[in-house]
Amino acid sequence: MNTKIIIGIPINSFDNPMSRLSNSIDLQTRQIVQRALLINTVKCFKRENTDIFLISNSKDIELTAEELNVNFYSANVSGLNNEIKNGMPEEVSIKGKKKFNERLKKINWNEYYNSWPFNESALALYEWAPISDNLKELDRKIVLNSM
Repeated sequence: MNTKIIIGIPINSFDNPMSRLSNSIDLQTRQIVQRALLINTVKCFKRENTDIFLISNSKDIELTAEELNVNFYSANVSGLNNEIKNGMPEEVSIKGKKKFNERLKKINWNEYYNSWPFNESALALYEWAPISDNLKELDRKIVLNSM
């Protein structure tokens, strides 16, 4: 079966990437990380049967789409990066920032897409899933293989 996969990646711009880590990572580093993550995400999913669309109203994102040889869809809306404060405990935030910074220093951005780039996300999804541990254990393999 020859199925076509369409992936849309909404991204506001590279101007001022917002993150829960904005207080600990300077603007230039956030811009570098955002661009690298976008490029690696595209490389992870780019296949013969896949159409990728970068969705934005930013000229920089449009140029990046051309550079990566993927589609660009002009979105005339804003607010793609608005975040909602959720009352996360401070110690969890501090631990997450520290872990992120440690991982960031070790990443080779030119090869990252070849090295299980979503493994940390899959492990976090499994760890934080709102389900009892005995039921969670039954789905571990499914969850970890789904990302």
